This record gives sequence, structure tokens and C-alpha cells, in this order.
Amino acid sequence: MLFQTLHMPGVYTHLAENEAASYNFRDIITILEHAVENCLLLDDEEGRISRSIGSAIGGWPDTERKKADELWSYLKSRRLVKIRACTANHCGCHFAGCSHAIERIGCPKVEMVLALNSCGECSAFSNSVLPSQYIYSPFATKRLANKAIELNNSEWDRVEFEQQVWQPLFQHARIVKIYDRYISRSVRFGSNGSCTLSDNFERGLDWLIDQYVKFGQSQNKQLEIYCGVMPNWSYDKALATATFMRGWEQQHTQQKGIPITVKVIHERPDDQMNHVRVLITNQIAIKVERGFDLLGDDNRVRDVMLSHVLNPEKYENHIRQMSAVI
Repeated sequence: MLFQTLHMPGVYTHLAENEAASYNFRDIITILEHAVENCLLLDDEEGRISRSIGSAIGGWPDTERKKADELWSYLKSRRLVKIRACTANHCGCHFAGCSHAIERIGCPKVEMVLALNSCGECSAFSNSVLPSQYIYSPFATKRLANKAIELNNSEWDRVEFEQQVWQPLFQHARIVKIYDRYISRSVRFGSNGSCTLSDNFERGLDWLIDQYVKFGQSQNKQLEIYCGVMPNWSYDKALATATFMRGWEQQHTQQKGIPITVKVIHERPDDQMNHVRVLITNQIAIKVERGFDLLGDDNRVRDVMLSHVLNPEKYENHIRQMSAVI
């Protein structure tokens, strides 16, 4: 659902300097629009690749530059991933930034390289795509097909879900936020006053956290969970639920080795958490239609639909305006 790509800066510079290019500004703007939906862009540690692209866009004609600047600004703020060089390839096109980009062209999990057709080195790789051919490329088809994933019950096992969803979402995520009001609503109260989280949510959250720990490359991982209590619950029941979730937070922080924060929202009849459950990282937001009780007791994934959220800020802003139980 989130694809790792590499854009050669020469693609942008050549278009600004050459009116006879085999592709046009609309081709590149389309590629940037698609990247905003569900792509990461590789950069070097010093940001030379991204600076070269931004500088090249600055030389475009005003009408095309305005839209490209808007898209590029979003990608710079949310989707740039700085990684080390992993190959010793050399680029002969001599455009600024391309020598650093081609050193990352063979890195693992690079799904697509936007290449300059006049540069034999960067267009020779199997994952290279020329701007004029992008819309017809296998990558464009795959990207479009994975904007949303709809699964029947037990259609995927956990390994396939991990490879297709968790790994690309978590690989470069610094923070993961979960919004699901039903997590704390699923707390069960025993006759002796004890509390437990329902098995399906316990299993699903343990799986998600383990995958974040396993795949996330950031040294400063952080998980935040936002859930709620029913508006008609008594204060004592709401307090007991929030107290239990606070203990669950502390226990899992210690067990999993990453900071976990759980906030139990005091929902009211006229102000409840959104029914739609979402997962938000610093890069992308995903709607999880069934919620985070994703894994059945047979280790297969339950029925679910995943799709992209275009404006995750509305979820976060709404929660900021609501009070926690404790």
C-alpha cells in the first residue's frame, strides 16, 4: 500500500532545459500526483537528490511550476526517505543529484525508478520507467491496484498481510497512531472486579506492535493508541476501563521495548469518536474498516477493507478537542 520509489533528478532538469524532451510537464505532474497517494521517494543523507529535484522544478514555466511545487512540497514533508548508498553505479548524464540517486537505484524494495531515457545507466535497470511510458507501466498498474485492499475472511494468512501491508507501512515510520474506539469498549469485567482486553483485540494489537518493532527501521519508534468508552457508561466503569488500559500500556511498553501511549477518550452522546478506524504514520494514513481485531485465532486475516485517508488531520484535530477519562 506504500511503494518505495526513486526519481532521478535529471528527469526534472532535462524537461526544464529541453523543449524537445520525449515527455512533457503533464507526464511528471501525473507521476507526482500518484506519488502523493501512496509512494515514498528515496533521498540521500544530505538531501542532495531532493534539492536537485526542487531546484529543477523552480526552473519550470510558471503555470506548470505552481502545481508541481504544491505536490513536491507535500512529498518533501511526508514522503522523503533518506537512505545510505547501496551500489557503486555511476551515472553519465551529469545532472546534479543523479550521481547520488544512481547509488541507490539497486537498493532493496525499490519498486520503481523514474529514469531519463537519454541516460543509458539509469534506464537500464529492470525497475526503471521512462516518464512517457509511466502510465502504461506494470508499476502504475500495481500501484493503482493497491490503493485499496479488500479481503474476505481468511483470504490472506498473516505472512502475506505482513509483506503487503505492515512492512511497507512500518519500514520508515517514526510514529504510528491508531484510532479505534472499540479497543477499550471491548474490555471485559470479571466478577471479582478484574479487567481483560477481549482476545481478538489483544491478538490483533500484539501482532501489529510486533510487526512495527520488526520492520520499523527508525531508532525512535513510538506508538499511540486512541480509544473510547461508551457514552452511557457510568463514571466508575469508564474509570476502571481507563485504569486497565493504562496498565496495559505500561505492560506492553516494557514487553515490546518501544514507548506506547494509550489515551481513553471520554465519549459523549453528542461527541463520539469516528466510527471509521484509522492508522496514521508520519507518512500516510490508512482506513481500516473492521478495526484492529484483524487476526483470527486460526492465524489468518479476518475480512477487512483498507484504503487511503486523504485528510487524516480531521481525525487528529477531533481527538485533540476531546478529553481523556484520566
